[in-house]
Amino acid sequence: MKLVSSLLNNLPKNKKLILVLVLIIITIIVSFSIPTIARRNNRAIINSTPTWDGSIASKYNSGDGTEGNPYIISNASEFAYFSEMLKTTNYENTYFKLINNIVINAGVFNYDTVDGVKYNLYWSTSYFLTK
Repeated sequence: MKLVSSLLNNLPKNKKLILVLVLIIITIIVSFSIPTIARRNNRAIINSTPTWDGSIASKYNSGDGTEGNPYIISNASEFAYFSEMLKTTNYENTYFKLINNIVINAGVFNYDTVDGVKYNLYWSTSYFLTK
């Protein structure tokens, strides 16, 4: 510590100012980079899934439907299988787990007070329901 203070005392005023500015810049860079690196290293990886192609799976990804081993639904085809199975299967006391975001269609529904509900697909707008 004494070595640092003696070095600082021997520096001219303009070099002290430059040194202080460099230390402030390094501190700012480090303070922003540590949280960014932490977020990068701890982010949850979600498998991206394409838009649903209309197919229906023949089974769930895995699992047996118990609380400890729920049925795993990982894509839109398995979700469609679930929808089909609801017609004939009583899923009382059955457990499910979604492990990915599921994209049924590539568009987005928006509500506008003037035009009603709009469906936007690939930056074009289709009106399908109005007031």
